[in-house]
Amino acid sequence: MSVQVKEEIIDVRGMNIRLLRSGKGEPFLWLHGANGGNWNPFLERMAASFEVLAPDHPGFGHSEADDHIDT
Repeated sequence: MSVQVKEEIIDVRGMNIRLLRSGKGEPFLWLHGANGGNWNPFLERMAASFEVLAPDHPGFGHSEADDHIDT
């Protein structure tokens, strides 16, 4: 099974944060581990039943860092 993943940049208190969206249904906020890795199999299973929202942590991935957060 292959799901479509949409990538967008959202503003969170003045920081640009990358958000990945996939699936349809009730929202499921996925605060995944910061070290990356291949989470596509999990995303595909969850996207079959939910709209998965997976933001990058500030200062990681494609998100901006905040001076107030120790990365």
